[in-house]
Amino acid sequence: MIQRTNLNLYTGMRRVETEIAEVEQPFEVDYAGACTNEEIVQAARYYLLQWFGRDANIASPNLTAPKAPKLNVTLRTKGLVRGSMSGSGETLQEQIYDAVQRACQDARFTGRLVEADIEDVTIEVWLQTLCEYVPPQSRSASDTLMLGVDGVEVSCDGFYAYYKPSVALTSGFKTAEALYNALCQKAGLPADAWRDPACEVNKTKWIHILERRPGQALPLNALRFTNRQVITPEFIEAWIQSGAEYLRQNQYPNGSFCYKYYPFTNTSRAGKTNPVRASGCAYAMSLGASYLAGKGDGRYIESAKRACSDILKRLVVSGQSHAYVADSDPPGEGGKLGTSALFLLALLCPVCDEPAYSVPMAALLEGIKAAQDSSGLFRCAFGNCVESESSVDFFPGQALLALIRRTEAGDLTCAEHYRAAFEVYRDHFRRRPTTAFVGWHVDVWSRASRLGGNLDYAYFVFEQLDWLLQYQVTSSSDHLFAGGFVRSDGPPNSSSVVFTEAVARGAALAYELGDARWKTYREAFLSGMQFCNRLKLTDCQAPFFPFPRRAVGGVVRSISNFQVRSDVVQHAITLGLAAATAPVLLE
Repeated sequence: MIQRTNLNLYTGMRRVETEIAEVEQPFEVDYAGACTNEEIVQAARYYLLQWFGRDANIASPNLTAPKAPKLNVTLRTKGLVRGSMSGSGETLQEQIYDAVQRACQDARFTGRLVEADIEDVTIEVWLQTLCEYVPPQSRSASDTLMLGVDGVEVSCDGFYAYYKPSVALTSGFKTAEALYNALCQKAGLPADAWRDPACEVNKTKWIHILERRPGQALPLNALRFTNRQVITPEFIEAWIQSGAEYLRQNQYPNGSFCYKYYPFTNTSRAGKTNPVRASGCAYAMSLGASYLAGKGDGRYIESAKRACSDILKRLVVSGQSHAYVADSDPPGEGGKLGTSALFLLALLCPVCDEPAYSVPMAALLEGIKAAQDSSGLFRCAFGNCVESESSVDFFPGQALLALIRRTEAGDLTCAEHYRAAFEVYRDHFRRRPTTAFVGWHVDVWSRASRLGGNLDYAYFVFEQLDWLLQYQVTSSSDHLFAGGFVRSDGPPNSSSVVFTEAVARGAALAYELGDARWKTYREAFLSGMQFCNRLKLTDCQAPFFPFPRRAVGGVVRSISNFQVRSDVVQHAITLGLAAATAPVLLE
């Protein structure tokens, strides 16, 4: 289907004086000349080749649309901006021609384009559609500017500058104030000039068109292709594979995984590996590798084994044949319950079904059993490791999941442990419900319900989900947020991956039991998947990254923050696997 660019949206702004404050009133002007996205980027490509004296081998542009309020052409090679300029003219075509020529001569970034760059140049065309005055009293408000979606411009005493929406993302601005400060400096003004009522600040909206390949146009919003994705079995398999590929591409020689990655700069955070996250990634990679191997793709088995071998170096075995995974390397005298539980889950996967892992697996299992007291509660740390207050919402659920998975494999000695834990952790949730608790315990008690047919387990799953769904965004002024889960005053973020997985598991259980809530849960899952998909880095975003092979498949922190964390990718893989085992949820 051809995407058409509607230029009827922008008309301009006029200021109306009131007794209270200045208010911006948009007024409409008929803008009848629309053209396709393909025609726009093809015109830009034509003029780029013409500028270098090349045979364009494409039809000469013949755009009839009148001029846009503002038009920008940005040229990139290998993720780097090489030129970005506005264009002037009396028609849209003249603006494109002028912007391309000026962008080709732009030396502000990494030097002007040369002949050798042409084959690698990606073209972006930006068309401004709205310009809205922001009064001084609203400029610092958290909901005034949506980073990555809104552009901004400042004007004061003859000084002027603007940022397109993407600048907030690619430059890593975390707040509107930081964006304003940088923009004022770009304009030649003091950084805090935007606070002065005499300084005019406008919020802008843009149409963003990316030339994915010569002649092919892709409309983006917040650097994302936001058309609704049909959630099919093929989509889910690709989702799992891309997550596993991301981890494989971000694995260190010792088998551990890069924790934080910044795709716009191809940099990562230095520091020690978090032991819980290391075990979690090993678990997800082992699960994903097992699933993909079953589909005929064995590329990830070696990566999973390397991750497990690295963690195995920190195994501490006591005299009673109990073991735990220490936090430090070489092993110290303490470790977290979650580190051991997640590592045990990794070893329980088919790709780790080898004699070398059988003894450590048995010892870890005994260590986890020994961490449970007579009331059913788990001690959340081994040795001298200090328990954190929040660990009770994470680590016991991980330990119970390992015990459940072992029971599913036929070890009935584990069943008494999860049964003993049920009431005490159900009571804990009822006293102090948290979203962190739900992510693991929905998985645990869904499986327990299937194993023993105890409906109390199923009802507890549904109780958690009914509570969780109050945090899902079902309507929003910006569709980018729809389907995500909001835990605080901020917008939804990558935690939504965890919660969408919980909804998928609960929906499958409800369907199996004939509970009518499964339809509500399924709708919530599909909506959640749409949001999670907006956080997933894909091939269409490759032109923005200097090293896309390392970035694609990652899951970013939020719509406005492109930092990728390995533990989020871990949960994205398990989300995909939850969906893959419940085809009734798919489209």
